[in-house]
Amino acid sequence: MTWQTICDPAFSSRLCLTLFHSLWQVALLSAAAWAFDRLRPRRSVESSYVLHVAALLAGLAVFPITFALVDAGTPGVVENRTSTANAAVAESPRSVSLDTTGMPPPLHPGDSEAKTTSAETASQPPATAAVATTARESSALWPRLAPWIIAFYAAGVSIMLARLLRGMRQAQRLASRAGPIGEGALVEMVRAIARKWSMRVAPVVARAEGIIVPKVVGLVRPTILMPISAIGGLSAGELELILAHELAHVRRFDLWVNLMQRVAETMLFFNPGLWYLSRRIAALREYCCDELACRAADGSDAARRTRYAAALLRIVELARPGTAAADLAALAAGGRTPSELRRRVARLFGEPLAEPLRLSRGGLIALAVVAVVLLTLPSAWHSAAQSAAPAANGNKQFEIFVVGPDGKAVPDAAIEIRGDVPLAENELLRGHFVKKKSYGTEFKADPDGRLAVRLPKQPERFQVGINLPGFGPYWAQWGRSQAIPERFTAELDGAWSVGGVVVDADGSPIEGVSIRPSIEYKKRPGDNGQLRVGARIMTDAEGRWQYDSVPESMNEVFAEINHPSYEPLRRPLTRIEFGVRPGERPAARIRLERGATVVGKITDDAGKPIAGALVRTQFLNDIRKAETDENGAYRLVGCEPTMAKIVVTAKGKAMDMKEVRITPNLGPVDFTLKPGGTIRVRVLKPDGQPAAKTRIFFQRWRGEHVYFAFDNVNQYADTDGRWQWDEAPPDEIKADICPPGGMQILEQTLGARDEEYVFRAIPALVISGSVVDAETKKPVPSFRVVRGIRGYDEPNARSGKTHVDWVRPESYMATGGRYEVRPKRAYMAHLIRIEAEGYRTAVSRDIQSDEGMVQVDFALERAADIAATVLTPDGQPAAGAKIALGIAGSQISVKNGVFDGSTSAARCDTDDAGRFHFPMPEGPYQLVILHPAGYAYLKSAEKKTAGSITLTAWARVEGTFRVGSKPMGNVPIAINTGTVSSYGKDVPNIFTHHYVTCDPDGRFVLERVFPGDGWIGRRLMLTVADGAEDVTSSAMMPANFPAGKTTHIDLGGAGRAVAGRLAPPASFQGQALWNFALVDAAIDAAMPGMPTPPADLQDDPAKRKEWWNQWFHSPQGQAWQKARDAAGKVRRTNPRFTATVARDGSFRIDDVPPGRYVLNVRFSEHAAGRLTGFRFTVPEAGEAQHGQPIALGVLTLQ
Repeated sequence: MTWQTICDPAFSSRLCLTLFHSLWQVALLSAAAWAFDRLRPRRSVESSYVLHVAALLAGLAVFPITFALVDAGTPGVVENRTSTANAAVAESPRSVSLDTTGMPPPLHPGDSEAKTTSAETASQPPATAAVATTARESSALWPRLAPWIIAFYAAGVSIMLARLLRGMRQAQRLASRAGPIGEGALVEMVRAIARKWSMRVAPVVARAEGIIVPKVVGLVRPTILMPISAIGGLSAGELELILAHELAHVRRFDLWVNLMQRVAETMLFFNPGLWYLSRRIAALREYCCDELACRAADGSDAARRTRYAAALLRIVELARPGTAAADLAALAAGGRTPSELRRRVARLFGEPLAEPLRLSRGGLIALAVVAVVLLTLPSAWHSAAQSAAPAANGNKQFEIFVVGPDGKAVPDAAIEIRGDVPLAENELLRGHFVKKKSYGTEFKADPDGRLAVRLPKQPERFQVGINLPGFGPYWAQWGRSQAIPERFTAELDGAWSVGGVVVDADGSPIEGVSIRPSIEYKKRPGDNGQLRVGARIMTDAEGRWQYDSVPESMNEVFAEINHPSYEPLRRPLTRIEFGVRPGERPAARIRLERGATVVGKITDDAGKPIAGALVRTQFLNDIRKAETDENGAYRLVGCEPTMAKIVVTAKGKAMDMKEVRITPNLGPVDFTLKPGGTIRVRVLKPDGQPAAKTRIFFQRWRGEHVYFAFDNVNQYADTDGRWQWDEAPPDEIKADICPPGGMQILEQTLGARDEEYVFRAIPALVISGSVVDAETKKPVPSFRVVRGIRGYDEPNARSGKTHVDWVRPESYMATGGRYEVRPKRAYMAHLIRIEAEGYRTAVSRDIQSDEGMVQVDFALERAADIAATVLTPDGQPAAGAKIALGIAGSQISVKNGVFDGSTSAARCDTDDAGRFHFPMPEGPYQLVILHPAGYAYLKSAEKKTAGSITLTAWARVEGTFRVGSKPMGNVPIAINTGTVSSYGKDVPNIFTHHYVTCDPDGRFVLERVFPGDGWIGRRLMLTVADGAEDVTSSAMMPANFPAGKTTHIDLGGAGRAVAGRLAPPASFQGQALWNFALVDAAIDAAMPGMPTPPADLQDDPAKRKEWWNQWFHSPQGQAWQKARDAAGKVRRTNPRFTATVARDGSFRIDDVPPGRYVLNVRFSEHAAGRLTGFRFTVPEAGEAQHGQPIALGVLTLQ
């Protein structure tokens, strides 16, 4: 039994309960045997012996049975939920109500992992709550005591086992030192008795020194050891009786029963009932053997009894002084006092023998302990069941029921189960085993849609994935802090099929194209994480492909389309154009372009071509690669016209990389490879031992992350902790040193050199501590642990000295008032955040990565939870509403009315009654609530008294996009609103996005739009590395989106085009990267100028402020403010235009209404100059001029 086993909560709890149960079970068996003896005093000694042995065997048998039943019968996790008929949230004394100005009544939030509410606690009577608190405190104590109890039990078993082994060795030593008697009267006596009793083999007789009574030793080959004093001091008749007694032990297999007793005493050494049974069996065994020895064939039993009693007393007389008292117990082969001999002698003479139930002081203490245990056992059982509930999920079954959107069973559903403990075929209870897979096991449900498996142990992670044609993908997972339910229903969404035909520029089908749709799994209730489906579909010989699991909620699916010989394509596929109806074949075409080709030559530093060099580049997730021929030449085909990093590797040569802009007129990209440099790294554990299999995880090369460049480089140290790379480039590389199980040392500089780099791993950072109630000092029963990090201060880095990122995906629920966190990466600082219902959230100090074992204790202060009932706009409970609580350092991102994967904030769902709650955070917070019926946005600073939040209905927007009079299909449309927004210091970052792609006829619909004023228009796609993806223009139109109504907006179709060409300043050298330029145009509504304060006030801020105040209230100042407001209104009510620029500097802005405009030019990167305040006019156009653009000519930047 290892310490890890002892510490396992499931094992220790089960074994503790089994041991406690054995106390009353064996006691009950012992009492029954004792009572039966007293009720039938005339029963034979043999039957009494059999009864007591049977009781002992029963006591041993119930031990493993109880161990199994304790686990099988452990109550499951009882969800803390109450009926929806309970009191409303507003009645809860722990509720805090909020509201915002101009918004419906307020709120209260909930836990991010379960649909529980503060009303559940509030609805309990005080007595019930007190009992619940006591039970939680008891359950918190139990898991800490159980491992120690088992440790003491293991120590006791070890001591008793050592005692048993020592006795066996002593017996063997006696037998080895004894002198066998080969012939003579003793041998003949033994043989005669053996023949009389029909024994097939007579045991060996041996004389032994150092013993005073006869003994039988040897389980397989019994030997009767006779004391020398007895051989010479007893008469032949007395010797015969003594030998008959010992031979009776052999005949009755008493040695085996005695071994069973010793084993029982070892296992249940703490059990008084067991010791009583064992002692009673030993005495009855001697009585039985005495009966056999005194039984005469002629019926003269009385005479033999007298001679036998005399022989026993004679043996005592022959004992040497000083040893008789110590060895008298051997007369009874297990007796404890001389009274055992007196009992045997009295019994031989037929005297009445009262056998009182004697209790020594130790016996009384043992019975007192049993009584205490029996009194506390029910609460121990209850607390163990609660505290070990997650761990006790082992050895129980998990059954999943798969249903469709109509609630009906989905027969024969394919289900994949993953976890840290792979499931085997023999663990299937219901359904069908299909096959083992790389990351899990695939099963198939039965015709009723059910699959049941046995869980061999409590897994650290347990995941269930369902991917069925005709249904949206589904994913359910449980972590270490989450109880796996015995029964679970997976409610699948309906799905539509997407498909098409991939062709080249000539319309010929392309086989072997990879299509990867971007679709997220539907998650189980309460799981707010996001996970994308890793589906990959390949086109057939006709270029066709089809995917049958796009959820009904998606009107389009974004796909990555890739073939190594063609330019990668990434685009949305709308249901109208690419949806495939049942019974039809995919027909919509997707055209792939050949793309650009990069050529070049690879030579060594002597100018000789290098054959077999590997040339690679990457476009997002798509790799293009080629090998050089015998002339060192290569061709990379299917490249995108964008910025790309081309990496070259060759055996024995230094890896090299060039960043180029791939264009149709790109010249050869040649490389001259130098001999490879050598980097040697040795990694040691904190104690100086080699850190085997440490990963050298490359991070930055030449200032950027270029992970794909190192795909072909071994990144793992050997068993001695050494790593060597002989093709290293001459410049330095940043890498993380990642020893297994230790802290990762971040961003270490490595370069080719003769000296070996030696890194000593940082001792593992283990942050642990207690979490108690600040007032009562008692452990908090359950709470959420969230790890926070401060990163390195770098340009554009999100994490820094004043910013904390809370890593909520790694958070977990802790119980028992204790927690432990083991960070893996050595950040600038680590923090711990504790969230518990009914308490104010607490945050630790900054913890450095090299602090090793750190104890950080928390004393939580009582505080009301944030809690409320969410109602739909028509007043019904908003069941299943998604809620995010944002605090400083967190981010909430909403895309098309749904939280997306960029959200890193506490989250929860409302229950069926629309209720939710969150523990009170330590500072200001904001809430975003999303539901199909509407939304709510609230801030903690804006409080009112109502106990409910009524959602505001979504706005709906539809329309058509045109350029001129022609509808344009597949155009991305965006809506920007400021209804829900937050950004800055000490507040959460909240962003909202509304995106959709037009169908082939230019139509678009957005269902969940935040109501209010905003802008709508074409979405321009820009990338950091390559600027604009398309040469086009966008007109963002001002609009109002009323709540609960549909707004129809047609974009484009009016006005005239404006075209021009940009030119760099005369002083500019090099090639202007116009793809990073943006041309902005807006209505010319110039803001009025402001006066300049008198010169004598410039050095006096107080007087200058007073002057400005007087001016603003003067007639001139009032007129200025009116003019400013009028100009602002003009800007807010007219469209804003943005155009991207072609590689030759030309641009075009479509559909500009008549008016006077001001034009500016800006660059997102690689600025070639600037242009501000260029004004132009779009006149009213006649029919003849309507299609002609207004030419602005060449605009030279400054």
